[in-house]
Amino acid sequence: MAILTHALDDLLATPQPDVASRLLYDWWQRKRGDRPMPGRGELDPGELKSILPTMLIIGVERAASSPALTFVCRLAGTEIDSRLGLKLTGLTLDAAPIGEERDTIRRQYETAVREKRPIFCSHNIVVNDDRYVEYDRMVVPLADERGEVTTLVAAVDFHCAYPIERGRPPDCTRPGYCDRVDRCLARRPVAGYPGGA
Repeated sequence: MAILTHALDDLLATPQPDVASRLLYDWWQRKRGDRPMPGRGELDPGELKSILPTMLIIGVERAASSPALTFVCRLAGTEIDSRLGLKLTGLTLDAAPIGEERDTIRRQYETAVREKRPIFCSHNIVVNDDRYVEYDRMVVPLADERGEVTTLVAAVDFHCAYPIERGRPPDCTRPGYCDRVDRCLARRPVAGYPGGA
């Protein structure tokens, strides 16, 4: 599956300034001011209430004996779990059933930690070998009192999600942010269409 990393300019130029990715990025910019990034203690879910269903809080863990980072999902919004068809809270990135995309997502997270900057990207992934999901995601770093990144916060904007066995809905012509994802996940197989009855 293709995973694309976009220039932040793509997001900032979007005609939809209320998408979760943009709202998280704007919050991060306001909070950091003239610092490299905001502190973990500044994350107030009440300020991000409108995007909580599509937000992830990811812990960044460092082992004393290894330079490798472990990424642990501390909290996943309800819409994320629903679209992906699994419960992410408590899972490490290594345990998430996202197949070949895991390495690319790891590199994106590592870049956000190392460079202390936001990452905006698009993903087309297969979850649990049975669900296709398309989304954009903004990842922003938060620091501890020493300036070390200890938390990543992500906001997800879903484009499409459907069970692979049923195939893409035949009437799916909506570019960008689709408001019918629930219908696509719940629909019955369509006769004469790949995966249909």
